[in-house]
Amino acid sequence: AFSVYTLVLVPAWGNPKYRAGLLPPRVMRRLNWIVLISLVIALGANILALIQQTMVFFGADIANVIDDELWRVVQSGTTFGDMWSPRLLFLLIVGGLHAASIYFRNDQPKSVRAFWVANMWATILIVATWSVSSHAAGSPLWPWIALANDWLHGLAVSFWAGGLITLVIILPVALQPYTSEQQRIVLLTVLRRFSRLAIVCVVLTIATGIYSALNWIYAPTMAISTYGGSLLLKIVLVVGLLLLGMVHHAALRPEKYARWQGMFQRGASFIPTLRLEAVFALIVISVVGLLSATPIPEPDISNETIDIPSGILS
Repeated sequence: AFSVYTLVLVPAWGNPKYRAGLLPPRVMRRLNWIVLISLVIALGANILALIQQTMVFFGADIANVIDDELWRVVQSGTTFGDMWSPRLLFLLIVGGLHAASIYFRNDQPKSVRAFWVANMWATILIVATWSVSSHAAGSPLWPWIALANDWLHGLAVSFWAGGLITLVIILPVALQPYTSEQQRIVLLTVLRRFSRLAIVCVVLTIATGIYSALNWIYAPTMAISTYGGSLLLKIVLVVGLLLLGMVHHAALRPEKYARWQGMFQRGASFIPTLRLEAVFALIVISVVGLLSATPIPEPDISNETIDIPSGILS
């Protein structure tokens, strides 16, 4: 949402007459609700993640985890906890900056945009905390490259899928006061801007996704696993998401794809197909969560017997 505001909505729709955020108040209100609800969900999910990790770590139920404060051990003594605390701190900082943008919107309206831009960079760091405690951290080959790759993958998916969902929620309110033809002009302005950035994100998502997959599945036998099945499901859904994105890309550029306009005509209305694409994006994100929670295939090298190094001193 912060990235869509900074990189898409303000460049496409920004107007100096709207001093608080450069966007119409109805759009800023909707954006504020998106951020506030997202922050509540993110904070709650972060706390639940710590409790769940503690339950698994100790084999305890939730009552013991809370009553005996077992969660403190995981928070302070594990890699997960090392990233959990900074993530919580960044979320609180984002919440504080966003609260400040709402508080100062009347007295210092020009500061609103600055707060939103700052939060865009803060959320980029939040995504990085997930990468450090992800599968990539245990990569057997060039772990720092694997971490950077996972971070880029997360950022690309966050902007592509999250940005799409944000637009779908905002567009009905943003287009409400306009006539049909005006709505189309306003819609095309923002979608063309988003489309250019989404193409970059798609390329990054595919490239980094292939690298991540090959990092763990480098033999046919390793693909036949729970992780391989989850990965295949994710790939199928991403292909469906890409196909819907191609429909919108072609509908935005009728002069380039005149030969296939009959095929892409249904996408020319945008709103219904954008909603369908957003639903696909939500399903993909759910499968990504499943994939992240699935153990990676056990490499063949883990079953090999390695001689213990030894030496004799005379």
